Amino acid sequence: MRKFTLLFMTLFVAVVVCAQEADAPKITIIPDPSVPQTSLANFTLICEEGIRLSGKSGATLENPALGIVKELVGLDVDTTIVTLDIIDYTSVSDEGNWLLKVPEGYFVIGKDSVTTLSEAMVIRYQIAAAQDFGIESVDPASGSTVSVLKDITLRYNADISYTWQEMYLLNENKDTVTTVLPYLSDEEWNVMYLVPTDTITAAGKYTIELPEGLAKRYPEESIRSAATTLVYTVDGSMTAIEKVEFATDDKVVYDLAGRRVNVATRPGIYIVNGKKVMLK
Repeated sequence: MRKFTLLFMTLFVAVVVCAQEADAPKITIIPDPSVPQTSLANFTLICEEGIRLSGKSGATLENPALGIVKELVGLDVDTTIVTLDIIDYTSVSDEGNWLLKVPEGYFVIGKDSVTTLSEAMVIRYQIAAAQDFGIESVDPASGSTVSVLKDITLRYNADISYTWQEMYLLNENKDTVTTVLPYLSDEEWNVMYLVPTDTITAAGKYTIELPEGLAKRYPEESIRSAATTLVYTVDGSMTAIEKVEFATDDKVVYDLAGRRVNVATRPGIYIVNGKKVMLK
């Protein structure tokens, strides 16, 4: 839901006043002119008070420095939405400043008999080079040795959405040990968690193959992550047991809060004579 919330908020960032009056209808334009783009191909204009094409032509997308002028064609989507597309349905990706120019009277604003013609619009966009998109950090780090393999945190260098894909934890023989499921963080929008179905404590070397396109840069979801393989070595220092009971004083057991216990019945990690032990 958080991505849909962000999209809803983004829709109302770029607002252009359609007339001089303070209470004039407003047009929301997508993509947001305040955000650098990697390419431009079409534009969506929303006016809750009503918007439609007047039949006038002359809307263009221009780069004065490069001498490029692209004619735009409009389409009425419904009573509140109009789209503008490059006339041959191509896109532009040359870096620099681009101007969306819409002549006066191109739109009819309002509904029923209360309408007015739109004023001329000149809206500046910037096309910048696409940033490399990928994993910024992994915790625990790929290639490290761990006592137990459970949740893995992937931090990307941009906000992400993702494609739900079931992955697999493989042993050295490439046999599937358990499945791994991806989850997005509810608080940090560039973080994904990989959660093995079963916690791994058995000694050995394990790999998780992350497929291409697992993460998508938000909101430019056409930019996707590359395939990656994570590698871990479990040292076997943590032992999975069903119950810990000690009748004599020669065994010392503590929980992770530092409290001494005689019988461990709740699942968790305990320290037994200085050694970590997991109770499932």
